[in-house]
Amino acid sequence: MKLLIFTLISLLFIIPARVEGMTVFWEAQREGYNPGDEFVAEIKIAKEYDEDSCINAVEITTTFPSDVVEMVDFSRGSSILSLWVDFPDEGDISSINEEGAVSFAGGVPGGYCGALPTREEEDHTLARITFEVYDEARESARLDFSEAAAFLHDGQATEIVPDLEGLSLEIIEEKREEAVEEWQKELEADTTLPEPFDVKLSQNPDFFEGKYFIVFSTTDKQTGLDYYEVKEGDGPWRKVDSPYILEDQELTKKIYVKAIDKAGNGRISTLDPRPETRFADFAIRTIKIIMGAVLIIIIYVAWRKIRLKLIEKRKRKNKAE
Repeated sequence: MKLLIFTLISLLFIIPARVEGMTVFWEAQREGYNPGDEFVAEIKIAKEYDEDSCINAVEITTTFPSDVVEMVDFSRGSSILSLWVDFPDEGDISSINEEGAVSFAGGVPGGYCGALPTREEEDHTLARITFEVYDEARESARLDFSEAAAFLHDGQATEIVPDLEGLSLEIIEEKREEAVEEWQKELEADTTLPEPFDVKLSQNPDFFEGKYFIVFSTTDKQTGLDYYEVKEGDGPWRKVDSPYILEDQELTKKIYVKAIDKAGNGRISTLDPRPETRFADFAIRTIKIIMGAVLIIIIYVAWRKIRLKLIEKRKRKNKAE
């Protein structure tokens, strides 16, 4: 995963350092859970605001007792990280539960200085993980970290070693008649679509044998993004990742990209790659620009004439007096 982080931040040399007041920690709504309960635990970062020590990337490895709890879901929905280079998906859950460890890495373009100006409230969440307590669990559990690093937004990507705080969970032996399902409640409450996004067409002789491909990305602020689907023309929907190599290399079909969150809400963006459509769009934009420029010239000329008339009228008035 180091290579992924290096790619993200163009890192050549890492000099470990420490910034005062930076802590990576676990947080959960409750401290006591019964066998069968499902709960959400958040991995957060606490940092005093300082423009001289903004971070632009983090790399985290968390640990949990795999004989007491199992991971059910990993959500990026409310994370301050917007550029992800490594995170677990559904196919990784089985191996994660065997190892009792979860790793992820991501970044914040422009840097994170302790609070994001785009958020009304300070939100330091890095990721949210849903766990389920085994029915046979009788021992207390501790969520912890085996590795954590942040990288400064200083042009050199200086590595920072944050303080780490785990979280102890008390497992109450008596099983409830009805298990608590925090994650299920969040899924049921999420009716918000993923954020709007654009689909961009690209072609580069150095990538994908020079074939046309599309690039797309978005986020979901509640339960988190789950997956993407693509449809070319009247073809079937296919579960894909970005970038996606187009099957229709002749660019004759309209492209649909659907972003679906973990609650099943989907947002669709479209792209019409057909040359005549792209030319028509270009022509329309050009005409609009020309018409706008002509309108500005007309308004300017008219305003200048009016101004000259007012000046002339004022001069005549002054002579008459």
